[in-house]
Amino acid sequence: MAIAILNRLPSKITPYDKWLEMVDDDIILFTSSNTYSDYIDNEFYKEVRGYDNYEYNYHIEKDILKLNEKYKFSSIVIISECDIIRAGKLRTVLGIEGQNLTSAYCFRDKILMKQLARECDVNTPIFERLYNKKQLFTFCRENGFPVILKPILESGSKGLIVIENMSNLNAVITMNREIFDGTYEVETFIIGQVYHTDGIVANYNMIFCAASKYHSDCLAFKNNKVNSSYTLPKESQLREKLIHETEKLLNNMPKPRNLVFHAEFIVDKKGKIFLCEIASRTAAGRTNDVIKHKYQVDLNKYLVLGQCGLEFEVQRYESDFLFGDILIPPQRGILKEMKYPYSNNEALIDIDMHGIIGKAYSSASFSCENIASCIVYARSEQEMKRVLDDISVQVQSSLIWEDIE
Repeated sequence: MAIAILNRLPSKITPYDKWLEMVDDDIILFTSSNTYSDYIDNEFYKEVRGYDNYEYNYHIEKDILKLNEKYKFSSIVIISECDIIRAGKLRTVLGIEGQNLTSAYCFRDKILMKQLARECDVNTPIFERLYNKKQLFTFCRENGFPVILKPILESGSKGLIVIENMSNLNAVITMNREIFDGTYEVETFIIGQVYHTDGIVANYNMIFCAASKYHSDCLAFKNNKVNSSYTLPKESQLREKLIHETEKLLNNMPKPRNLVFHAEFIVDKKGKIFLCEIASRTAAGRTNDVIKHKYQVDLNKYLVLGQCGLEFEVQRYESDFLFGDILIPPQRGILKEMKYPYSNNEALIDIDMHGIIGKAYSSASFSCENIASCIVYARSEQEMKRVLDDISVQVQSSLIWEDIE
């Protein structure tokens, strides 16, 4: 028997050889050509195959189906959002245990997940799949502005459009014909604070859940602003409410035996909690690192172990400190200089500056796109907000940009 791993991430993020060192099965890795060199010389893998245009390359599915005749895959392991439906199809076709195609769509399709949420009394915005201009005009007239348009199967706020008034609506319709092909939804824009929950399902039960608050607006990247969030303190009553809503939703979702999830909620001014969306993967950005510091839980590791059907226990630990992350988006311009003036700031645990000097960048196209990221800690929410603001300013001021003519 063998395990097929679909992965486009570098080995420093996905050390499968450490996570699965107890496994005797052959490990076949299907990865991006960009990360192929990270894995090809590692004897842990029976085979390593690299693919250009990884996210959309159908040869990955074809090769897995063909190699299954040789290896008889017992598990298919994925990490990234782009592989959820791909792996669901393969498991369904090959009869492999794990998240099947139906479950995969329920955790990707924003219409399906909100329909399931309503079935179990989890609040959602008013929403519709979008097919034509008349429908959009009617929705706006009946529900008022603002409204928000979202690609049904995208993640990270890609392709998201906010319509604030009639003039804005007319402009959007003129410039975005693709929104009427059935791949977009329209929903009411809930004004409030955004939160996220991240955790683990084992043997169909939620065994771990962390609740966090976005310090910045999730759409901040559209204005070239920082994306940041932090873990909620133990005494927070909202923390328990968010965890309860997450568990209620998961209990109504078609899901595999083992699962890792990332959910986002909006809490309006009256304290009412609304589901934004839920995904069957770890969060992008540095959320997994934050949770490792706060709870000593590596969600990526447990996602992999669970998909392999391996038994595991999650230790009950929680630091008294709050932990947060900062994602610095690229600006439109040429990156001329990066500095590292943060060694004396005790709140800064880790910084990863990976911009390329001399490279011409465009503005961020999704919420977690970044050229620098930080992990920080604080003793209270008040202190955390100050830390996030201060370090964000420090990092941004250390990046020198030149305009593109």
